[in-house]
Amino acid sequence: MLDLSPEKLLVLLTVGMIVLGPNRLPTAARGLAQGLVAARRLAAGLTDPLHASLAEPRRAFEETIADVKSVIADPLQSVVQPVVDAASPPAAAPPAPAPTDAPPAPTAAAELRAPSDPSLN
Repeated sequence: MLDLSPEKLLVLLTVGMIVLGPNRLPTAARGLAQGLVAARRLAAGLTDPLHASLAEPRRAFEETIADVKSVIADPLQSVVQPVVDAASPPAAAPPAPAPTDAPPAPTAAAELRAPSDPSLN
């Protein structure tokens, strides 16, 4: 807004002291400060309803931008993923459990034992 460096401010105070004098300078500064406060309140009073009325369109716009960014981030993903899903074979069925009425499989220790039938010796 106003770019007042310390040097410029000193020059303004000196000119104000010369023009207004030491008696009227404090009242003029107070009036200027009150005018600035009133201007800021007026600006805030005008911008608050404007922000409130634009809140819904802004939210919708930001959601649209987020959707566009997600599509742009990986443009092939929306095309490739359905093709990969359609081309992949269905998941294999889990293996069937072993039947319970079958004799147990021989263990390594049982194979090493001598047969109990003497004719086999």
